[in-house]
Amino acid sequence: MALLEAIGLLPPSLHRWIVDASFRNRATAVVTNLPGPRTPITLGGHTVSDLMFWVPQSAGIGLGLSIITYGGHGRIGVIADTARVAHARPLAEAVDAELRALGLG
Repeated sequence: MALLEAIGLLPPSLHRWIVDASFRNRATAVVTNLPGPRTPITLGGHTVSDLMFWVPQSAGIGLGLSIITYGGHGRIGVIADTARVAHARPLAEAVDAELRALGLG
């Protein structure tokens, strides 16, 4: 993580070159699971009702699936580069259908 943070501090042209050289054509998708707080949190005196995040899309990665839990519930986000994944909506709908079939949706 420290190395990634250091790369992020470099000038943009050098940063892009390192990311391209390191990741381009080495991955087509990123899937990540982020466990969020188990109990509700507050922000500015208001209870946060839901959380969501997206997998960063860089270096030509075509598909990202983000999974996050918060307060006993889960969310799955699907993000796609439509130039690489032409039919992302059916994929997201299929994920939703499978979760519902498992009784999780």
